[in-house]
Amino acid sequence: MCLDTVDKKPTVTEGEGYKTFPHNSLETGLLSNRLLLREGHWIRDVHEETIPSENGNYRTGFHLWRFSQGAQTWKCRNEVIRKVSFRKVTATGRQGGQVIVAREIYIHPKGKK
Repeated sequence: MCLDTVDKKPTVTEGEGYKTFPHNSLETGLLSNRLLLREGHWIRDVHEETIPSENGNYRTGFHLWRFSQGAQTWKCRNEVIRKVSFRKVTATGRQGGQVIVAREIYIHPKGKK
């Protein structure tokens, strides 16, 4: 996912939000061939690229929504939404809602707030 609009400066640096995951990725622990997912632990994005955008380039990271409504709008049929904490924000902007791009996320264990 790439942001439709990129804020000139990130509007937050850390906090909580919502991320979509492929349905079985949290069960298998794999998001891609380069990243292991673990609930209850901080996970760092292993990619080191810059994403070009008409509105300004930004460094890669986990794309997540500030509010659950944005995640619901973007969610595909085979995905689940989980609450995450985030830090080391590289960009904020819009893509079906307010989106945050963060280098690190913490996946809250299911059933925990």
